[in-house]
Amino acid sequence: MGLQMKNKGYQQKRVQRSSKNNKQKKYTFKYMVVGGIIISLIVLFLVLYINQYVQISRKNLRVETLEEERQQVKRDKLYLQLQISRLQSLARIEEVAKDEFNMVEPNEIHYLVLEEDTLKEDYDQDEFQSETEDSKFNFGERLVIWLKGLTQVEAGSLD
Repeated sequence: MGLQMKNKGYQQKRVQRSSKNNKQKKYTFKYMVVGGIIISLIVLFLVLYINQYVQISRKNLRVETLEEERQQVKRDKLYLQLQISRLQSLARIEEVAKDEFNMVEPNEIHYLVLEEDTLKEDYDQDEFQSETEDSKFNFGERLVIWLKGLTQVEAGSLD
């Protein structure tokens, strides 16, 4: 009987140890699973952070490239504005007119100034005389107006 009791006690201790080991194994497995999930989440967040950092770096590089292009376009615009003003300058237009079109500057500008009294006297002496004084005055008045329009134009201008 003694042996059976010892055996029974040994078996109880063994059952207690095995249940204790099973509990420890269950807790260990749970801790391993939880630890694995936590490590996986940390790795996932790390990968996402690195991905975002790379994307931000690419965007910053693109912004710098666009800024350089913008500065180049501004320089080109200023250069073209300078070219436009140089080509539209009166000195250049005069040079092109002389060189390419063989134009020359006039030595003197002559103005013709006619007074109204002189025109009426010249008209009276003209060989064109009509039968009535009214038609003579209308024609003379028209001629004076027409000549005044001619005298207001400067020689060499198109206005």
